[in-house]
Amino acid sequence: MRRLTIIILATVCWLVPSSATASAFPRLDGLWLPAGVSLGGAIGQEGNVAFVLGGELSFVDLRPHRAAKYWWFGGVADATWDFGNEAMRHRIGAEVGLSFAFLEVAYLGELHDGSWH
Repeated sequence: MRRLTIIILATVCWLVPSSATASAFPRLDGLWLPAGVSLGGAIGQEGNVAFVLGGELSFVDLRPHRAAKYWWFGGVADATWDFGNEAMRHRIGAEVGLSFAFLEVAYLGELHDGSWH
């Protein structure tokens, strides 16, 4: 239990950077390249429930534009492995948003039993 607590605290400290840490990285004002881990569950066609693990990478342009102050746009790509169905899913697409609301259009594919679906 103690080891799990240390891992959780270390992860939180790593995910919440201080201002000194944030200023140490080169940046372009308004351009962001966030990356993250995807954890979840999936229900297969046969009704089996499984654990899903993967990663995501996004590119977001938050620079204020003259005619659209609160609009933003970007792209997203991710891949996950479904342990129950033994399948890899991937997604790549574009996003556009107004403040916290957004619309995403993406291609979704699945590699299962050596063939793409």
